[in-house]
Amino acid sequence: MNHRIALSIGIANYNEPVHQLGNAGNDAVLMAKTLTSRGFDTTLCPDPDQPQLLAALDTLEARCAALALEGKEVFCVVYYAGHGVEMNGNGYVMPADFPAELQPSTLSHYGVSLLNILSKMTAAAGPKLLVLDACRESLAHWNSFDMNRFAENVAADRSTFGAALDATNVVIAYSTSSGAIASDGKGQNSHYCEQLAELLLRHDLSITEMLTEVGQRVIMRSATRQRPWYTSSLLKRYKLSDLPHYQLTQAVPVNTAIDYAARIHERQLDMTVILHNQRHVTLADEFERRRLLNAKSAIQAIAVHGEQLFVKTANNQVTIWSGDGNAPVVIKVPRDDTFGIEVSPRGTAFAIYGMRCFQLFVLDDSHWRCAHQLQGPNMSYYGAVFPSEREVFICNGKGEISRFDASGPTTLRHDITTDIHGPIYDLAVLPGARLLAASCCGGQVLYFNLATLALSGRTTLGRVGDNRSVNYAALREIGASDSEALAILDRRDVLLDDSGTEWEAEDDSANSYEDKLKYCVRIAHLDHNLLCCVAVADARVLAIGSEHGFVFMLDIRNGAVFQTLDIGGGRGTKLQWLCAAASGVAALSADGVMLTYHSVPAF
Repeated sequence: MNHRIALSIGIANYNEPVHQLGNAGNDAVLMAKTLTSRGFDTTLCPDPDQPQLLAALDTLEARCAALALEGKEVFCVVYYAGHGVEMNGNGYVMPADFPAELQPSTLSHYGVSLLNILSKMTAAAGPKLLVLDACRESLAHWNSFDMNRFAENVAADRSTFGAALDATNVVIAYSTSSGAIASDGKGQNSHYCEQLAELLLRHDLSITEMLTEVGQRVIMRSATRQRPWYTSSLLKRYKLSDLPHYQLTQAVPVNTAIDYAARIHERQLDMTVILHNQRHVTLADEFERRRLLNAKSAIQAIAVHGEQLFVKTANNQVTIWSGDGNAPVVIKVPRDDTFGIEVSPRGTAFAIYGMRCFQLFVLDDSHWRCAHQLQGPNMSYYGAVFPSEREVFICNGKGEISRFDASGPTTLRHDITTDIHGPIYDLAVLPGARLLAASCCGGQVLYFNLATLALSGRTTLGRVGDNRSVNYAALREIGASDSEALAILDRRDVLLDDSGTEWEAEDDSANSYEDKLKYCVRIAHLDHNLLCCVAVADARVLAIGSEHGFVFMLDIRNGAVFQTLDIGGGRGTKLQWLCAAASGVAALSADGVMLTYHSVPAF
């Protein structure tokens, strides 16, 4: 396992009043907080004098060296905000006890060279990012005697720390260009720190892409007065993101045609995937397909709990197969189409839901009884989830979520108000964040506090907004809307107009293309149904399956999409269903292909 270590240094309160800075301390605090949120074990070092700064660097080196002895690589970041000087590419930072007068003798005695810092960071293999949010003032005003003494200092540093010059996978980022000053900012933070902290939270950017974007923003905001730079010896593309990348490892066709009720389910007992389709329940383990059950009538829904199978068939019964050879339990249920079954964590309750009906069953004294039932001619129930053994949430086609608590003699109901004017398709409990997530029509994902049931957040998928430059390839990393529309145009020669009449694709003139694009974008926005809401093994990640054939991987800490998986949308195929898998997610496309994505850990 690789490790992330960071040191954030900020020096605002210098001993000499002439060196005082307003925001360097704030900058270090902000960077420490940001790096910590990205999985770095971060140490904040405020206003260190030279001995304290050297001690912090020695500690950093020791930690990296200890991990290197264990055969581990380290992603090491050092951020410095304070005063600095540079001459001929040789830089020094100035600790809090730096004297008022800047001379070669004071620089050699009190300053800390960048080579010294870099040498501490290279004690272990792995990427290193050294960020210098400081001035790079030139020493050109020195006389020849001072220059000679400075050259002697540089030669001594190169003799001691010269090996760091040949280090690989190193990036040194400067907040300004050589010989120039860096703005301390007018608010609480410097321009450079503000932009760096914001872009550090982007999951889709590599280190160099992030620094390029930071540079562009700072140049624009400073009216070209400040121009950040960076140098790099990276050998590969590294990201600051602490979330895994989901990589397609297999795509295997299902041998039989997929019916409308076909679904896949995770079996945690052996970390396999169970498929139900038509009258069959099949175990899917890598490339193996093994039939578990053949039903006498069509299977509408199943649930998997340990070795147990809960099977709802078209002959209006739920059969519970124990897996231990004992006779199954059969429960009669209403004559309505069933969309799904959900089982409680310990298997002593289950909910069955579908068209016009919802039922909650609990196990009392070895007998199943119906604890609650909802039936109505104009209602469909699309999803359910158990946060605890006798507590279940359900969602319906009118944008409503209800909680039922069957822990007492009477089942208690609590309705949750939403602003969704249409179906809520699926629910997931995010135990680490104590949230209930709901995937809805219109590309909406809602988050509710499990304790208060209050709405605590929202993610809107499928709306790029004004960013018309997003192309089809970018869909792999971010959300979709215009890109989906472009994909629709790519794969269809016939569209429907507002009246439902087929609209034949004509020539490629700009007007017809733009009209069709606008129409497709509008349809994608209104009809962006998020069918599946899946909590995966990584507690920071939520997988949302779109009817259009894409799966959006969300960072639940801020609701941002950090990766988009193309299940079939790029080839015009919709998503059938989605479930968690051993180390990632599994998806079933509507044309009968089962795809498995494994998570590749971040560095």
